[in-house]
Amino acid sequence: MMNEEYTLPESICIDGTEYAVNTDFRVWIQIGETIQRNDINIFEKCENILRLCYRRKLPPTLKKA
Repeated sequence: MMNEEYTLPESICIDGTEYAVNTDFRVWIQIGETIQRNDINIFEKCENILRLCYRRKLPPTLKKA
């Protein structure tokens, strides 16, 4: 049984801007599947993973993400 006092963050703050993040376990399964793909390069994998992690908009730079 999960501790009801613990909750996952719904967003992260980067340079004063809040970015909504995806904490659904199904998204993290998709991330694992993306990592294992051989038909896309590492840059496409990173882009796909970031798009899965953030709900709406992405941080302005990959370094900040």
